[in-house]
Parts: sequence; structure tokens; C-alpha cells
Amino acid sequence: YAEADNRMAAYDFQPAGPATPVLVNNSTLVKTTVALGRVMQEARFQVTGEHKTRVRLWVSDDPAVGGRLEIANRIGVLEQKTNVLSRFTAAELSRATFYSEDNGYETVKHASGCQNCTDDPTRIPYRYFPSQMSTFLSDGRDQLSIALAHSHAVGSLANGTLDIMQ
Repeated sequence: YAEADNRMAAYDFQPAGPATPVLVNNSTLVKTTVALGRVMQEARFQVTGEHKTRVRLWVSDDPAVGGRLEIANRIGVLEQKTNVLSRFTAAELSRATFYSEDNGYETVKHASGCQNCTDDPTRIPYRYFPSQMSTFLSDGRDQLSIALAHSHAVGSLANGTLDIMQ
């Protein structure tokens, strides 16, 4: 996903070349549902017949609950040689360091961004790392953390972004 004009949209990324919007029946989404509640707000996006995303925001004065954001993807059958990833962008963290964790206990520091990836697309797979429980970007002051439900490949192909391979 990428954010464009303050809205969520699905894009098709190729190793080299621009990202193009995923269009179904000349629109970017098949179906959208939004529910607003006092404790939880939820939006559901059906990008294609095979891909659905749910986003929940918990609202509470309790810091253990309030401000929590949950994102869940349902991915059906994909075409061969197709990967789906979620990209989180934090412009404030454009100079942050990217971390994964190898075994649930040890964090591993990586460089953010992928120099020459558009010049040499074969380098992209080498910029993804296994992570069991979490991944994050940190500049020492601010941090974007993602808790993972199970093992994923994670990366940071551009400064200030966190990519989670679904």
C-alpha cells in the first residue's frame, strides 16, 4: 500500500519503473466499509477479489489500549512470482535505522534504503530479512514499531519506510 492524496490505495510495484495503481473496474477499491465506535474504529478495504485489508484504531484514555492500530490482511491465490507487502511510511524517520529481529530476542541493525535498486533490480531480494515477532525504524528519539503475528520478511527499501512481506 502507499498513501496518495491522504488516502490508502493499492499499487503494483515492479523492480524497475513507477508504481501503478491497482484498478478493478476502473476504481482502486472493490468495496469499502467503515464503522466508527467510541472504543474502536474500523475500516475494511477489498482491493481485489483475492485481497482484503482490515484496519482498526482503538480509542481510549488507557495508554495500554488507546492509540493502538491493528492491520490484518487476507490474501487469496496470487499469480506466480507475485508478492504482497505492506509499506508503512514515516517521513519523520527518513534518517532512521531499520531493525529486524532474528529469533525473538536479538535485534539486528540494517541500513535503510536500497541504493542502486532501480539500477539493478536483482538487489531487491537481498534487502529483505526474516523477522519472527517485530521490526522497527528508530532514529534514537522517535520510533515506528510493528508487532508481527508470525514470521515475515521485512525490509526498508526507501528511507523512512518499513516493508512487511505478507
